[in-house]
Amino acid sequence: MTLRALWPVTEQFQNKNGSNLVSGKVYIYYQGRTALATTYHDEAGTVVNANPVLLDNNGRATVFADIIYSYTIVVCDYYGKELFSQDITLHDAISTAKE
Repeated sequence: MTLRALWPVTEQFQNKNGSNLVSGKVYIYYQGRTALATTYHDEAGTVVNANPVLLDNNGRATVFADIIYSYTIVVCDYYGKELFSQDITLHDAISTAKE
């Protein structure tokens, strides 16, 4: 299993007003939203994240995922209201960077 950060470690999620998304939630699905994905807090894959991942007071969270899968992230506020979603394919991003 090869793990990579699902988003940059310094990524800061914000609400629609531009404020840090304090205690926001990020649901991470295998692409298509059919099943919650397994992600990790560290690149070695020794600490499994809860799903949803909770954002800290700065709107950040550390998430590593297996590059063989594609993912859909769903970012929600503290109350669980969906703010946005995005599809992420780690394999394509890594392949493009190597070319």
